[in-house]
Amino acid sequence: MVPGENFRVGDAVLVRLTVHADKATRWVMLEDPRVAGLEVEDAQPAGAEWPWGSHAEIRDRKVALFVDWLDAGDTVIEYLARPELNGTFTALPAVAGPMYEPDRQVRSAEQTVTIAEK
Repeated sequence: MVPGENFRVGDAVLVRLTVHADKATRWVMLEDPRVAGLEVEDAQPAGAEWPWGSHAEIRDRKVALFVDWLDAGDTVIEYLARPELNGTFTALPAVAGPMYEPDRQVRSAEQTVTIAEK
């Protein structure tokens, strides 16, 4: 999602998360809270960017993403969502970090998502 971009009910939305790592890191977990009004269609759609050795789970309140090895620099992870309800919603911050080093967790900024009627 691009900050400030508006969507319409029924649109396909490619959610793109960019994780920056100062150094290569093992066993990274990224949790992206689900935005009210959006349904996650596919956590690992064909053609989307994913690091090798990744796994994703769609849960009630979030999309949980697991990466065995995250290289230093920027890594892009994408998944597919679809707006179901019109309105203005808050996308809560995503949280990422090594699963076994909780003191290295980072958070994104929150965003406002506006969904218009079809």
